[in-house]
Amino acid sequence: MVADPRFIPRQGRVDDPHCALSLAERDRRWDALRDGMDRLGLDCLFVWGRARGQSGNVRWIDNGDAGERCLVFPRRADPVTLWTLGSWARWYEQSCWEGVGYAGTEGCESVAVAALIGEFGHSSGTIGVVGLAGAGIAAEGSIPWFTWENLRRLLPHARFRDAAPLLRELRMVKSAEELALVGKAAEIANLQFDAALRMMRPGVRERDVLVCMESAGLAAGAEQAGDFWTNLCSGKDFPTNRRASDRRLQSGDLLQMGLYTRFGGYWAHPHYAISLGPLDAEYRPLRDAVFEGTHDLLAALHPGTPWREVERAADAAVLRAGYYHEITQIHALGLDGSEPPAAPMTAGTLPARARRRRFEGSVRDLPAWRDFTATGPGAAAEPTVQAGMVLALEVKATHEDRIFVEFGPQVIVTPDGPRVLNPDAMDLVEL
Repeated sequence: MVADPRFIPRQGRVDDPHCALSLAERDRRWDALRDGMDRLGLDCLFVWGRARGQSGNVRWIDNGDAGERCLVFPRRADPVTLWTLGSWARWYEQSCWEGVGYAGTEGCESVAVAALIGEFGHSSGTIGVVGLAGAGIAAEGSIPWFTWENLRRLLPHARFRDAAPLLRELRMVKSAEELALVGKAAEIANLQFDAALRMMRPGVRERDVLVCMESAGLAAGAEQAGDFWTNLCSGKDFPTNRRASDRRLQSGDLLQMGLYTRFGGYWAHPHYAISLGPLDAEYRPLRDAVFEGTHDLLAALHPGTPWREVERAADAAVLRAGYYHEITQIHALGLDGSEPPAAPMTAGTLPARARRRRFEGSVRDLPAWRDFTATGPGAAAEPTVQAGMVLALEVKATHEDRIFVEFGPQVIVTPDGPRVLNPDAMDLVEL
C-alpha cells in the first residue's frame, strides 16, 4: 500500500508517504496564505500548533510530521518551524517541505518566537496570531497565558491580530492532492474494517479485534501518531462511548467502532455498527432512525446547501423517534480529526447525568477576548456545503444512557453531491 504510485516521495526526501505532497501544493498554500495576509495587513504569522484541533494549522503550512510544534510565517520570507530540541534540526528539515527552516526552543517558545520575528524585521509590525482564540471545542484557544504575556513583553511595539479565521477559511476546502490522501486514508480504514470482520466471533476479546484492526492499518501504510485512538465497544449497559476492553464478545452483541485512521496526516473517520447474529429487537428502532438520518444527511450534502439545513437533516430522524445524541452528527475533517464546520454536539432530551452542566460566564465575556477577536477579519458568513469539503457522518441514536446505534461514512463533497468513501458504514452490518 505504501508503494501506491500516487504517493511516491520525491527524490532526496524521507521515504514517508506525507512527503509526496508536491512543491506545487506547497506553493498553492503559501501563496494563498500570503494573499490573505496582504488582505489583512499582516507582516508575519505566529501559529501555535498544540492541543486539540490546533496542530493541523502548522502541518498545513510545513508538511511536517504529526508532532505538536509552533511556526513563524513571514509574508516576505520562508517559514520556520519551532520545536523543543535544537539538535533535532535534521529531522525537521527532512520531514518538512523544502524551504521550511527550523529552530529549537529549549522549552522557551515565547523567547524563540520573539527572536525570530525580530530577525525577520517585524518587531514593530503587525503579527497575526493563530491559537490564542479558537472555535468549537477549542474555543478558548491553546496558547499558554505566560507564553502570550511574555511574547507581548518581548515585542512591546508589535500589533497583534487574530488570524485563526484565515487558516480556517483556507483549510475548509481541500485540494486535489489533499483529497487523494483523504481517499487513501479511507481505503486503509476499509481494510481495517475487513480485518475486524474476520476476527469477530463469540469468545474473542474486544482488544483482540482492535489489535488485528490496527495492525492491518499500520501494515497498509497508516500513520502512527501520539493521539491515535479508536472507539470499540460492545454489550448492553456499557458506557455509550469507550475504548476497547478485555470484554469477550457474545452472540447477539452489537459492536460499535469509530475509526481514526490517518495517511499522510489526513484522517479517515468512519463509524460502524456490527451485530453478531440477528440484531437484538431492542436495537431495531434505533437502527431505523439512524439509517433514515444518515440518508437524509447524504441528501443534504450538495454544494450550496446552508449548514443549518445540514444540521437539521442530521438530527431530525433521531429526535423524531424520541432518541438523543451526545456527539456531533457531522463534522469536517482533514489534518485534524475535527474541523469546522461541525453540527452541535448534543440534541434531544438527555438523561440527567448526561446533560451538559450549565456554567455561568464565558471567555467571550472577557474584554480582552472581545478586543482581540475584533482584530480578526470579522464574523464569517454562515458556511454552506462546498465541493472539496471532507465530512465525517456519525449519526447516533442513544436511549436511556444505556444503548445506542451509530454509523456513518466519510464523504467527499463533489459538484454532484457526496462521494461515499466507506460503503460498509452506510448501514448496520449483521453477521
